[in-house]
Amino acid sequence: MAVSEAQAVKNALAENYYIDEFIELYDKDATAANLRRLFSQTLPAKLGVHDSLLLFYAGHSYLDAASNTGY
Repeated sequence: MAVSEAQAVKNALAENYYIDEFIELYDKDATAANLRRLFSQTLPAKLGVHDSLLLFYAGHSYLDAASNTGY
């Protein structure tokens, strides 16, 4: 469901706004290593001082019942 939510947001943005590029990481591609690479290498090479970045995250939470901590 999180993938379809993210894709719906992307489609709405693509249909209603001018977006230069979409970078999408879903499921097995949305790893910590890929996110670090995105923020340390890919985005700095693409974005300038006057550019904007929209980050959309869709996911589902987890509640650790033992510690009553949510993630």
